[in-house]
Amino acid sequence: MIAAELDHLIVYAASLEEGKVWAKEVLGIDLLMGGSHFLMGTHNLVIRVDSDEFPKAYLEIIAIDPEAHHPAVGGVRWFDMDCPTLSSQIAKSPRLIHWVARTKQIQEAVDSLRRLGIDRGDILSASRQTEVGLLEWQITVRSDGWRLMNGALPSLIQWGDQHPVDYMPTSLLKLKNIILHVTTEEEKALMEEVLATIHLEKVGTPLVTVEILHTHGLSVDIESPCGLVRLRGYD
Repeated sequence: MIAAELDHLIVYAASLEEGKVWAKEVLGIDLLMGGSHFLMGTHNLVIRVDSDEFPKAYLEIIAIDPEAHHPAVGGVRWFDMDCPTLSSQIAKSPRLIHWVARTKQIQEAVDSLRRLGIDRGDILSASRQTEVGLLEWQITVRSDGWRLMNGALPSLIQWGDQHPVDYMPTSLLKLKNIILHVTTEEEKALMEEVLATIHLEKVGTPLVTVEILHTHGLSVDIESPCGLVRLRGYD
């Protein structure tokens, strides 16, 4: 049976330096340098937000790497990072844009979602060297780079032998919940069917909810040195 759980949250920033400033002001913390993503021409900062409710969860601040070449895969970056509208939004301030669900059955999950009419994209293999060895993973990326539903529909990831949280120090951040926003009852039913199909843990509990709003997107509550902070991925 397919089983999935929240893996990480993605905050998009115009630069990693702006991401650092934002994290200090909004969350009261400093992030670690993650690394570069050769396939996509991006790089990131990372920090744990795991808790008993969300084991091995982390947050990444991602930005286009100014020293990288164009993306090696199709010339389009992941997570709508080449979208002019999104680029203009994050030029004002970093924002939460997406989330990724972890599974050990990524191909089965992709096939199951496709039967629901959800094209989560191709499964790409990626890796980067870390202090504790080679970090390897497979991740779904659409050829057009779209997130779908403004980031509310998760991308899927399957890690190799190591997970990035394994080498991150503990932090003062704790993820409390994730709220997925859709605009109609029909979309709410579809989203719930998607999450049920990949057997995402904690769906239908206060930890993972689907709500109808005026727009698509997601929001999360994080316990931080600045108190309980809500990050929103929509206007």
